[in-house]
Amino acid sequence: MVNGRLPTATLRTLTGSSDPGCGPTMVQIAQKDVPSGSLIAQFGADPDYYADAFTARARPGIDLREFLAVFYRTLPIRAERQVLRLAGHGSNDEDVTRLANDDADRCAMWSVESRRADEILLSDLSGRTKSWLKVEPVEGATQLWFGSILVPFQQKNGGFGIGGLATALIGPHRFYSRVLLRSAAKRLAT
Repeated sequence: MVNGRLPTATLRTLTGSSDPGCGPTMVQIAQKDVPSGSLIAQFGADPDYYADAFTARARPGIDLREFLAVFYRTLPIRAERQVLRLAGHGSNDEDVTRLANDDADRCAMWSVESRRADEILLSDLSGRTKSWLKVEPVEGATQLWFGSILVPFQQKNGGFGIGGLATALIGPHRFYSRVLLRSAAKRLAT
């Protein structure tokens, strides 16, 4: 680190695209309750919102900068970033570096809603979906957290909810969340 920042060359070494996150390292992903005191705790406590949280263990000493840099350079996220580029919301590895180093409040279609030293909450352009990442030191490891929030909106029937389509896609969403976290955790295992 230089002045508390990860240089771009170091980030490329840590996150080179040759490893898609599918290697011999076994990573266990667990779905957990939204942690109290976290940036997403208020959403997890409100039944109108959908909120999830997944964890994985990685080597000790990982900070939020490193987790962000690796997470947003995994193969699944690179593919997602390419789709977003086609939709006019492109980003590149330099944008990821700036986000990781807290030098930018935006990357692709995501903007920083809130940030602490150990966690970040990002919101999409519509404000309807949010992504959350957190690092937590635990005995002999770093616990990586990844979660999502779906924000309720006024339904045609006058009530509030996340909508039928979003509800129907929660199963695939949970699977994809596990894939994303597993890809990052494998790279951060050693």
